[in-house]
Amino acid sequence: MNQKFDKIGRRNRLKPTSTGKRVSPTDRDLLWFTKIQEHGPLPSHYLLEYMRGSHKSEKRAKERLTDLFNEANTPHDGPYLTRPMQQFQTIDARYKPLVYDLAPAAIKALAEQKLLHGRTAHHGPWWHALMTSCITSSVELDCLLRKDMNYIPQSIILARANAELRWRTCITDPVSGRSYVKDLLPDGVFGLEHVTESGLR
Repeated sequence: MNQKFDKIGRRNRLKPTSTGKRVSPTDRDLLWFTKIQEHGPLPSHYLLEYMRGSHKSEKRAKERLTDLFNEANTPHDGPYLTRPMQQFQTIDARYKPLVYDLAPAAIKALAEQKLLHGRTAHHGPWWHALMTSCITSSVELDCLLRKDMNYIPQSIILARANAELRWRTCITDPVSGRSYVKDLLPDGVFGLEHVTESGLR
């Protein structure tokens, strides 16, 4: 048996296994790439939720994510998605939705379509970053279901402010009274725009 496949012919979940199938990014794929770019690594059920109503079969959509992870025969020289190894460290990893992140080919595809604005940088352990990604994504997904609220992503806020996701902050030690400057690094920022009868606010 080929070690790239299990006993019933399934591909390895940890490492890409290309079959030679040609894969080119579709509009749906590019949307997935932009959401991962904006929020960070996301589980498959979050990505599918962004496309709810646009795919006839959830099974087919999951198969597309599998192709984006495995297939290397692409216009951008490699698979588009990765599966971060940290997600496989838990004993029940096989029973959880797969988490996807961007591979270099996806960055190339976003740049080609002028959709690249810089990855959201998370600080701290990977699991903390995943939690942050899921929180901000959940807020956006909820806003997409509402007519009275719009989600403003971090990239737009930082671009408008011409700033990075760090603030130089003066801190005074309460014991010694000594002051020093440190970088304040928030987990992430986003805005909520309320839609009212009189307009946006």
